[in-house]
Amino acid sequence: MPSNTEITTSQLSRLVGLPTEPTIIDVRLAEDFDADPRLLSAAHRRNFKTVTAWLRHEGIPRRDPRRRF
Repeated sequence: MPSNTEITTSQLSRLVGLPTEPTIIDVRLAEDFDADPRLLSAAHRRNFKTVTAWLRHEGIPRRDPRRRF
């Protein structure tokens, strides 16, 4: 059973493409991304240091990581 800060691949696959799909943000370090540059089609690649400002600019509310998916 996943923790309350995780989502299974089957749960995610049911949500992607829906109007209420979650915002998926890839915040891997550049070295990690270079080692495996694959992204989910719905993912946004952002620098982990500036992602909070980007979220605010886009009007995306910050979700409490303790909240269940």
